[in-house]
Amino acid sequence: LPKKVFEIDDIKAWRSVLVSVVSYALGILIIAKAPWYLLPIAWAWTGTAVTGFFVIGHDCAHRSFSKNKLVEDI
Repeated sequence: LPKKVFEIDDIKAWRSVLVSVVSYALGILIIAKAPWYLLPIAWAWTGTAVTGFFVIGHDCAHRSFSKNKLVEDI
């Protein structure tokens, strides 16, 4: 794999946090407001956002999320 794959990029990392937070909030909003027949789609959307949080936590545990190690500890 190219070296670029192993470089820590804080901008990409925080963008992934933003995408996960916005996707989760949107999913919760859709679950609250959508008719019953759209709920499975909203559940899948929200579940995917939660998976994003898991991936971020996993990267922090492996010290590959941020150059700032305090951020990864929190």
